[in-house]
Amino acid sequence: MTRTRTRTRTKYCEGMPYEPVNLPGTIAAILRVLRNKEDTEAGYLVFRHLHGATMIPAARRFTDSPMGRKLATDPDYIRRALGDLPALRSLPAGSLGWHFARHLDANGFDPAGLARITEQAGGEALEELTRISPELFRFIDTLNWLHDLMHPLTGYDRDALGEAAILAFVHQHGAGRGNALIAFAIGMKVRSERPSWPVGEVMAHARSMATASPDFLHADFPALLPQPIHEVRRRLNLRPDPYYRAIPRCSRMEVMLTDEAVMPAGC
Repeated sequence: MTRTRTRTRTKYCEGMPYEPVNLPGTIAAILRVLRNKEDTEAGYLVFRHLHGATMIPAARRFTDSPMGRKLATDPDYIRRALGDLPALRSLPAGSLGWHFARHLDANGFDPAGLARITEQAGGEALEELTRISPELFRFIDTLNWLHDLMHPLTGYDRDALGEAAILAFVHQHGAGRGNALIAFAIGMKVRSERPSWPVGEVMAHARSMATASPDFLHADFPALLPQPIHEVRRRLNLRPDPYYRAIPRCSRMEVMLTDEAVMPAGC
């Protein structure tokens, strides 16, 4: 994958840098994704060109939270906990960490996968962000590391509809308008392929679940990993989606985002 150099005019909001919205760049990146859905750099550019300052308020709240302050003194706190797959596998059955390890193993995922893709795709621009605003970088990095953990925790799987719901969930937490656009695009794709599915209800539930859990991104997830997943959901006020669960899992897994997706046993 090649890195793209893009000259941009950096602005600031609440002391954090952002790039002005670049609609031509967004359209070009979306067209690249449509031509090649494995083009991870293009996916990153959709977010970069479309976010603008929409992520800054949530990033500022995160920075000022106890978790943000902890990461300021120990930047690898979340990375260490979520990246230690053998330790996750050894946690008690039924715990959040145990479910997370099963999710990673079942799909052949590297827990650092999304963070690594973002760093590779972001190239020099992300390196510059790390230098001029480590606080904003830590927020973005935390979102990347938490993405795969959100799947077992919220109950949304790795099928296309589940991914769209996760993006709607994080957008509601202030993760930038790029998430909303891609969630909408995936939802429309799913609706076109499965018109009888309750796509709108699933997306609405994901947003309402996020609203009901306002401090989700501020939680100390490394400390929660050994806890029973149902207890973590109760503490964070997360209610798994009845509309999503009503669709048989094997049916959901037939509508995937990538050709390399692993089908669950029995499907």
